[in-house]
Amino acid sequence: METGDTGGARLPRDARNALDAMSAVWRSDAVGTWHWDLRTGKAFWNARMFELLGRDPAASDVSGAAFLSMILAEDRPRIESAIAEILRTAGHFEEEFQIVRPDGEARWLLARCVAVHGEQGAPSELLGVILDITGRKRDEIEMQRVTRALEVRLGETSETVAQRTAELQRLAVQLTQAELAERKRIANLLHDTVQQTLVAAILGAEKARRQITNAGARETLTEVISAIQEVVARTRLLSIQLDPPVLAHGTLSESLCWLADSKREQYGLQVTYRESPGLAAPSEEIKLFVFEAARELLFNVVKHGGVLAASMGLGVQDGALCLSVDDEGQGCDPGLVGDASREQGLGLAMIRDRAAMLGGEVSVSSAPGAGFHVRLRVPLHDSRALP
Repeated sequence: METGDTGGARLPRDARNALDAMSAVWRSDAVGTWHWDLRTGKAFWNARMFELLGRDPAASDVSGAAFLSMILAEDRPRIESAIAEILRTAGHFEEEFQIVRPDGEARWLLARCVAVHGEQGAPSELLGVILDITGRKRDEIEMQRVTRALEVRLGETSETVAQRTAELQRLAVQLTQAELAERKRIANLLHDTVQQTLVAAILGAEKARRQITNAGARETLTEVISAIQEVVARTRLLSIQLDPPVLAHGTLSESLCWLADSKREQYGLQVTYRESPGLAAPSEEIKLFVFEAARELLFNVVKHGGVLAASMGLGVQDGALCLSVDDEGQGCDPGLVGDASREQGLGLAMIRDRAAMLGGEVSVSSAPGAGFHVRLRVPLHDSRALP
């Protein structure tokens, strides 16, 4: 039977279009073609079909059942289901599957098939073409393998980055804790040793003054006692500045308010402090870092700003704790901002490095005569909402 001749069979439009397409290649040896007569059970294969299946045309069982038996067991139910469907609907299908040839070689095939129904409406024959797509499938499989391997590598890389980030954060916390421990040690040394020694010196000087009758010597001792008392007062203040009790027992807001008052008492710097409502309480490590950063930034205003007024703000934005410190002082060249070789830039560079280790960032805006404006953002990894 000519493949373009359906013997009066009726075909839906899509099935006829598929049949016409296959007719164009039916006689070509570039693809395998087959015809399965459902009324007789006989099948007809062209030479390329035998070649693809690895079968001897003179000694092979040419039948639909023989062809189905070569399909890999895991693919066979899908192909049988597709054939049953087009027999019922007189439609067509396109499926990919694997076969195992008699020599044991596995091949990937692409089958396009159309069902023809006879005049009585019953399916009468199947017509199809077979393409060998083994090379393409192997490339796809290799691509999938490489992609999976790349995903694994990327996963490992992401895990490494995460581990490195976590390690940097731990290091930043350790550095902050080490600085605070050193400050506490020095504060304790000032309180327990230096201050007590100075107080003892005052007591000794006062005893000597009471015993001396010479007016000049008494006046000299009085001046010495006053000088030592001034040193004691300054030492006590320095001890508190190094290890503020509010930092250990208060909130970050309370600590920053204390810091603002402290700068006014120490240097006459008027600090306006503001904070957002519903502020979150950060982890202890973030609290300590932000406090130390604020202390350094306000000290920079005193040293380099040339003004006695500054503003400081605290808030939360996009899951990050945000600290701002602004002054309207003399500012500096934008190109020199963050230059660690300059005195002003060293402290800022350290804040930037520490913020980066905690996953945060620091931005600075300045220009000659335009003040100095700093924004610090640190993620709130472990925070809780204040009541």
